[in-house]
This record gives sequence, structure tokens and C-alpha cells, in this order.
Amino acid sequence: MKARTKIVAALACAISQCLAWQLMGHGQAVHEKCNTAYVLERAPTYLLIGAHRLFPTPDDPSRQVTPYHPAERELLGSPEFRSRYRVRQGKAASGYFVFFERI
Repeated sequence: MKARTKIVAALACAISQCLAWQLMGHGQAVHEKCNTAYVLERAPTYLLIGAHRLFPTPDDPSRQVTPYHPAERELLGSPEFRSRYRVRQGKAASGYFVFFERI
């Protein structure tokens, strides 16, 4: 797998790097952990954030982002993330999904 295509691996690795202590014990396992700086340092080409379902028709992808987990909210709230990534929409066999692409 090429370094730039390690989409989910980069996020999963980043999530396991640091504990969000104030949230520990209140959310889903692993989704409580986050390290935004680590994700941005890895600079993956694509990130799946807030993409928890497929949509039947294309729409404004920014309206389809649903950040459920602390790591997703932290990344989406980061000025550095917003300056380096743009929201995009992809098509799968069963519908459309949202993802982020590095600028």
C-alpha cells in the first residue's frame, strides 16, 4: 500500500496515539482517543471523517458530514485541517459518500 493511500490506517493510528481524558469511558471504544496533530503530520491524501452512511443522490457534500466521534469533531474544528483539506463527494455502488481530500 502506498503511503498516500493509507487513508483509514492513518486516522486509526492517529486515534490510538493520544487519550482524550475528559471523554474516557463515555463513548465507543477507540473513538475516544485522538491526536489531530499526528493526523495532520501524516498528511494523508484522503480522510473519511463523518462519513457514516451512503446517500441515495448527490448533494452538497458539506451538508453530508456528520461528526459523531471526538476525533472527527476535533479534526473538523482544526483551522489547520480546514486550510489543508476540502470536502468532496464520492460514488459507491449503493450511493454517495463524503470524504476529505488534501489540497
